[in-house]
Amino acid sequence: MRILHFIPNTSKDTNWKDGYKLPLIKTMAERDEIHVLTAGKSEDIGKVVMHKYSRGEIFFKGYTSFFDKKIEEIKPDIVHIHACWNAVAYKFQKCCIAHRIPVVLTMDKLLEPWHLADNYLLCKLPKLLTYQRFMIKNAQVLQATTEQEHDRLIYLRLKHLLKITRRKSDTKKAWNSRVVTVKRFDITNGVTVTDMSTDLVKLYSKVIDSYPFMGMSDEEIKLEDELLLQGMTVNKIHHSLSDDILKIFPLMDYNSWRRIFLHSLDEGIFDYVKVGAHINGIDYTSWINMDNVSRFPHQTTVHEKDVKSNKKIARLKKDDTIPDREKKLCLLLLEILLRLENVKIHRSNFTTVYNALRFEDYDEDILRQIASRMGIKKNTARLFKLLEERYGLEEGFMFLEPLDDNKTDKFRKMLFKADIQ
Repeated sequence: MRILHFIPNTSKDTNWKDGYKLPLIKTMAERDEIHVLTAGKSEDIGKVVMHKYSRGEIFFKGYTSFFDKKIEEIKPDIVHIHACWNAVAYKFQKCCIAHRIPVVLTMDKLLEPWHLADNYLLCKLPKLLTYQRFMIKNAQVLQATTEQEHDRLIYLRLKHLLKITRRKSDTKKAWNSRVVTVKRFDITNGVTVTDMSTDLVKLYSKVIDSYPFMGMSDEEIKLEDELLLQGMTVNKIHHSLSDDILKIFPLMDYNSWRRIFLHSLDEGIFDYVKVGAHINGIDYTSWINMDNVSRFPHQTTVHEKDVKSNKKIARLKKDDTIPDREKKLCLLLLEILLRLENVKIHRSNFTTVYNALRFEDYDEDILRQIASRMGIKKNTARLFKLLEERYGLEEGFMFLEPLDDNKTDKFRKMLFKADIQ
């Protein structure tokens, strides 16, 4: 595992030489490839690879340009940011997001009430409003160093941090509920530096397994598409792997198959992908034991109440003049558009529509009339374009001509944001 630790300035971090971080990182380097990016002074710490930056350098070169090059140079599997109230860390985290690298964030108890109260109006409040909330909300996991900090991070809310009264809906949901305690060995009895190092590496593995799409290459994405199509159409139509996929197939290693199988499980298409892999001589059980993989639960579900409250869906359900088969298909399309709007959609939603369009009979004229009447004609045509691109649906099985425009491209970006494809 290649791990990159970002510490704004090791020279000013009290937890570096005189605390837990230096011995922790040296211990981690005995087992994994460890990199440290910091503005602190250069030092030789054994197997750890040190990378230095200066504020002047990143200011003149540009934050994004400098950090992009560093990320491309190091190619980390995961990034651990040790920072709170630091704008450079915020810039670096945004670059990690752009490169789809998972981030673990440690604040070292600097969000406790007594720290927040110090210079709150002139310093802490502006930082909360400009970037601190973004960092907490967008980290894949928050690492607490004590149980007290764990509880504090779980219940971080606007009302507590901004010290103002908000609507009840603003204070019910924590900014980030994925909080894991890895106790510091220097302040916890019975915990050694090796224990802390082992626990952190386990956490990194759990994060990587929980967000497999972030690590998937273009080749792995294409392979998943091909295996999905084979699994969906087995015993119905013949589909062979393309020449491009046949070339990359032997290059897929353990980690590639692990990401593909875990991602397909998240997207509700695992059974299809498993069949496709089996057709090509791959037994997933020899690559990954799904029951033993520790992962964070995914929160990408559109609640049933949101579906029921949608006016178009409710109106269509009540319309008794529409035949059942055509109504069912239109309801599927409406639900996909609703899920897409909320960026809470899975590939299984697309496979359900694919199977209905490809293998069931329906009246095209009725469907066109419904789509036009419901005001979803263009969006449906855009969905058909996506089904054509990634699921192999031919135009002969669409009741509208696929549409590729700026809005279709926006759909693609939304799907990518939703970790689908």
